[in-house]
Amino acid sequence: MESHLVQQQKGLLVKIPDISNALQALHHLMKKDDTVSCHFELADSVFANAKIKKEDTVLLWLGANVMLEYSYEEADQLLTKNLKVREERRKQRRGAEHAISPPPPSASSSSRRFFFCIRVPSSPRCVC
Repeated sequence: MESHLVQQQKGLLVKIPDISNALQALHHLMKKDDTVSCHFELADSVFANAKIKKEDTVLLWLGANVMLEYSYEEADQLLTKNLKVREERRKQRRGAEHAISPPPPSASSSSRRFFFCIRVPSSPRCVC
């Protein structure tokens, strides 16, 4: 039971920053009226620059090989809702975990996987 709670806490520690980063990228795209210059990660330690034209929709990578297209407003609602749910779960797990053992060490950035990423339809290789 303890290892299950620790695994869930580690998963939340990874997902919360990823969702938050995707939400920040979405807000950045929403503010811009024209093209957006973007520095994005192709693979570990491999980056590229791109220019993204203004679009009305984004594609959200949901995991398990699932990507769906959303309007900016729908994507904002979904990401905000998921961030709130994950933060509430983390608080609940943290309370349950403290009753059993001390909290686990924070997740390292090298083991972090993207839960959400924003892709622009006109530039399928570009991730902000």
